[in-house]
Amino acid sequence: MVVEHLVVLNQQQLVPVVLALILNTLWMILAVGLALFVFARIYARQRGTRSELALKLRAKASRLTVGFFHPYCNAGGGGERVLVGCRVRNMSSSLHQLFPILGTRA
Repeated sequence: MVVEHLVVLNQQQLVPVVLALILNTLWMILAVGLALFVFARIYARQRGTRSELALKLRAKASRLTVGFFHPYCNAGGGGERVLVGCRVRNMSSSLHQLFPILGTRA
């Protein structure tokens, strides 16, 4: 035995049903958006404290990192390499805990 329920609504009865569906949908979108916003703020704050901790640990490190950029030091001429090497050695003698990084164009 199959029981069929057929509900027929006229226009005056249909309007409140549609409005209720729309309002419920908007409330759900608002709730999900608010939850995502709160989650993103918490995640960003936790990530920020992690990176701040990493910066503090790096600041306590005993080495000073200095970068040198000389685009033509690997061009093949000996003079360029000697000049860059002298510059790094000169800084290393005055700053004993120097960690030099040399950047080239190649």
